[in-house]
Amino acid sequence: MANLTQTQPTVSSPVTRLQSSDTHSQRMSLGTRLRALRQKAIAEGIELLSTEEIVAEVKRRRGEI
Repeated sequence: MANLTQTQPTVSSPVTRLQSSDTHSQRMSLGTRLRALRQKAIAEGIELLSTEEIVAEVKRRRGEI
């Protein structure tokens, strides 16, 4: 009966790794697009908000301020 309490080691499947890879490339793609948008805004002379300004804007839109 001692064998019944033992657990089998978990083995990750190639499908899991493929899905993780897909998610990683999607994140990279999003990051690349966001950096391109940021550079375009800077090139057009748009003033970027500071972290504090972004937090205040989010709070304002949520009705917290």
